[in-house]
Amino acid sequence: MDHNNAEDAWRAAESFRDLCELTARFVEGDLPFSPIYGAETVDEETTPLVPYLSALNWAGFLTTDSQPGEQSPEWQQRATVDGYALEPTAKRIARISLYTDLHIVVAPPRTELGFHTPVILRDFMPHGWGGFSDFDLEHFAEICSVPAMRELEQAW
Repeated sequence: MDHNNAEDAWRAAESFRDLCELTARFVEGDLPFSPIYGAETVDEETTPLVPYLSALNWAGFLTTDSQPGEQSPEWQQRATVDGYALEPTAKRIARISLYTDLHIVVAPPRTELGFHTPVILRDFMPHGWGGFSDFDLEHFAEICSVPAMRELEQAW
């Protein structure tokens, strides 16, 4: 599929589930466009994460950002994934997180929690953060249909 047809697929999406499917296809390399990604494929560092990101999207967790965990003498990078889920899926993730060592933050739509999680350290100082932002919504709104955006805006 070429870039223009891929953009058309995003415009035709009518639901949150459609957005998850398109994101899974992008992550898997079957779709050369995502409204929140500036390239036709995922970064090389993301390649080992593709099966996991794909599974998350097919399961109803719309991934918007991720990175693998890495360590070097100068810096450390926490494995992270950000995204959106409809309320039942978000609450299921929150329940599961109570029984793991994972740091998971789940929040309702339009919640300003006032903090970010450090995800990159350089010389033992926070250098990069993950957290809540409507930045992704702006990119989706530029191309996605009104019905799909209504559902996305209600996602946790």
